[in-house]
Amino acid sequence: MNSFRPDIEELEAFAFEPGEWRNWAAPDWNEQLLLYCFVRDQDRRPSDPLRATLSDLPLLVKDQRADSEAIAQTLVQKLRWQARQNDRDLLS
Repeated sequence: MNSFRPDIEELEAFAFEPGEWRNWAAPDWNEQLLLYCFVRDQDRRPSDPLRATLSDLPLLVKDQRADSEAIAQTLVQKLRWQARQNDRDLLS
């Protein structure tokens, strides 16, 4: 299977519409978390802790006006949904 898959730096170049993060699935969140932690933060050294605070979330979703609590709730909801789907797949 030879499907086109952009590399991680190419993915970072995409812009988001405000609020688009509300429609992200768990894999989208994972991709954006990786980009935020390892690509966007050029000053981060490998020994530095990952930034993971509520104030980082609007930067993660590239929506400075977004409510941090709403972003966090959406992220957790999507990851929990994906975990339930994975559990169902394992039990089938």
